[in-house]
Amino acid sequence: MSGPGRGSVRETRRVPVVKTVNDVVLFAVELVAWAAFGVWGWHVGAGPWRWVLAGILPLAVIGLWAVWAAPTSGNRLTDPALFAFQLGVFLIGAALLVLAERPVWGWVLGAVAMLVLVLDRTLADART
Repeated sequence: MSGPGRGSVRETRRVPVVKTVNDVVLFAVELVAWAAFGVWGWHVGAGPWRWVLAGILPLAVIGLWAVWAAPTSGNRLTDPALFAFQLGVFLIGAALLVLAERPVWGWVLGAVAMLVLVLDRTLADART
């Protein structure tokens, strides 16, 4: 039934599907952002430092993510701090890709990251 203040059955079924797709894309953005730190480390490093930076930088970001942004973390931030942290990691990753001479990847990461984060919060508000 549809009417004032009520969504149709089709609309209520669509939100979980869109949320699931957005969650998958958001996870892919996380992986790309973490990898961007390694790409930049490889780009700026020389000799053995190249390997060290390419390995340690993503691991450091993953560690911070595990503490403050992972869904099962006991220390998970809440919005708006969580949103700021996620957006910061994604946009820094995007900027690092640009600095590592991968500008298209950087711009795509930044744009997709902003889109999925805003959609994630919008869908969360729609469900409440």
